[in-house]
Amino acid sequence: MAVALLCGLGSRVASAQGPAPPRWLICPSGAVAIPTGRFAETIKGENPKDGHKTGFTGALELGRFLSQRLAVGIAAGYTRFPLDFSIPLEQEGSTKVLMGQLWGRYFLAGGYAHWQPYLSAGIGIGRPKVSIDFPIPVRMEDTLLVDRLESTVDLSLSLTGGVGVRVPIGDRLAFLFEPRYVSISTKGTNRTDKLRTTDGRMREDRYAEDGSRLKDKSRTNWWDIRVGVMLSLF
Repeated sequence: MAVALLCGLGSRVASAQGPAPPRWLICPSGAVAIPTGRFAETIKGENPKDGHKTGFTGALELGRFLSQRLAVGIAAGYTRFPLDFSIPLEQEGSTKVLMGQLWGRYFLAGGYAHWQPYLSAGIGIGRPKVSIDFPIPVRMEDTLLVDRLESTVDLSLSLTGGVGVRVPIGDRLAFLFEPRYVSISTKGTNRTDKLRTTDGRMREDRYAEDGSRLKDKSRTNWWDIRVGVMLSLF
């Protein structure tokens, strides 16, 4: 009987003093992606490249609560923006970005009855890729008739930061709303251009200014207005 009383007392003390046990979690999400300014290179003495229209992001995050307030994990995401051509020629194009990151969320303390605000940050790698299809072939370098262009930047540093709110729906499920700023700095990174000519041949050019790497300012920045769910697995 004494053992039973001690076990009961111990469980009450643990529940009163100890935080909830760490839980693994999964967070699928989608976002409206709003570009800021223009993407890609800004070369001195030349006009910037064409901008982008509003796009979308899809992401999947896996993580774990280290405490009641701190969660960390890994994430993979895909973002796509339609190109906004300054001279419409019926061409179609888009910028696609693949990204992988380490992330953290810190949940703020306070007397919030049904929701919990948090801060988020992430660091990782990203790879922007521009694709353009020309219905009317474009002459390049005075000799090539090109009907498709692909321009891919090597893996580059990506940083994200945002604020959000977690709204519990049940014991293991919560709704997330999170505006997040994303920046991929591609300055100092090599780029590969692929040109498809009208006769079906592919030409690949490795672009590296000064014989090594891109030197001009080159960034890919946007806002993700993200919604998703956080599911505690166990």
